[in-house]
Amino acid sequence: MKYFICVTAVLAALSCVGTVGATTFFPAEMKCPVGGKTFKYQAIGSNSYWGSRPDGRPYSPMPVTPMPECPDNYLVVYREFTPEEIGNLKTLLQSPGYLALMDRPQVYRAAWLEKSLKPQSESYPWMVLQAAWTESNGSPARAGYLREFAQIAATTPVKIEKMDSIVLQMRAANAWRELGDFDTAASTLDALPLDALAKGLPDDPELIKKLNEEAGTRWNMLDYIKRLRVVISRKDSSAEPLDMIPPREAASQCFFTAETLTDFGKAFCQSEDIKKEIEESRQYWEPQKAEMDKAAKR
Repeated sequence: MKYFICVTAVLAALSCVGTVGATTFFPAEMKCPVGGKTFKYQAIGSNSYWGSRPDGRPYSPMPVTPMPECPDNYLVVYREFTPEEIGNLKTLLQSPGYLALMDRPQVYRAAWLEKSLKPQSESYPWMVLQAAWTESNGSPARAGYLREFAQIAATTPVKIEKMDSIVLQMRAANAWRELGDFDTAASTLDALPLDALAKGLPDDPELIKKLNEEAGTRWNMLDYIKRLRVVISRKDSSAEPLDMIPPREAASQCFFTAETLTDFGKAFCQSEDIKKEIEESRQYWEPQKAEMDKAAKR
């Protein structure tokens, strides 16, 4: 089944993988699955990604892909629908529950439809998590989506043969961390089948490059868990802990927000790797910083 958003299997790799390049759109037409009216929209042609945050949100000009939306009935066409589902959508789109969500993110409305159409959908929790990606760090709206996502994950069984189910719990642990519930975050990680994940993996980091894709994914998962435990132990609830984001993004925070850094942040920003990143970007960042400082004084 074709999805217009990044869900399930792609997330097992801990991010929506991509390359640095232009984000482009092109004009497209679609016939609305409900009502049959043809409408025009801007389809995304390409996007760029350069790493991700602990919640899975990619660093990208377009972290959440916009989806076609029928202008007359507000159906978010997030995937292909079966004939039976189209019949059910006719009722769902006119329901008070859906109409009450018109001020919510598009991906959250899609999540509501997905749950209504397929109550056991494996895509549903990921879509709720992506709704959190659309909100500002630390905002009540973001906290609400994170809590909803974590509560859904808490009722979802873990199956060692399904990596996505384990990644779901890893993201849930991070959500509890951001919500300030560090005990639940830690216990969520403790419940994971870590021995099974580590089976057959080398201890020597130099051998990681020789692993096949499945083993490499398990190694990345264990590495994420290890680093997340460190962040949880210092009771850091930030959306972008410096030691869990790409070095260049961390260097950017070190440069632009030096005055607000914690003691940990100040020490982290003195590492040789981060100082090197700052020096490589200084000629671009200094003019931006000067403009920001100037605007703050107005």
